[in-house]
Amino acid sequence: CDCIFSSRSGSSCLQNKPIIEGAFLFVFLFVAVIGFMICCSVGFIDEFGIRINNAPIRSLQRSFKFHWWWRPCLIFYSLVALWVLEFIIALGHWVVSYAVCWWYFIEIIEIDLSGETSQI
Repeated sequence: CDCIFSSRSGSSCLQNKPIIEGAFLFVFLFVAVIGFMICCSVGFIDEFGIRINNAPIRSLQRSFKFHWWWRPCLIFYSLVALWVLEFIIALGHWVVSYAVCWWYFIEIIEIDLSGETSQI
């Protein structure tokens, strides 16, 4: 757990990662849900609810309907939103992996018996 609390020069500790990732996820999910609600509002009002001999008659009944091509667009929007959500989570995992590797594989400075320093 030394990696979580250590901070080398120019870096921040990993304690901030959950807060930052949570904020990104919250903002993305908020925007994605608002966007999905806007996408669900695309359609038309069908005024011809009654048909006699296949002839539409304008009536008092109204119903909201999607265009025939809009449902695949909603499915595509949902799949892309899930993919972006997974990408944000994977990016958080990569940050942790990179920070651990950067912490673990530090440059070792050895001191010779003659008093000179050398880097490996």
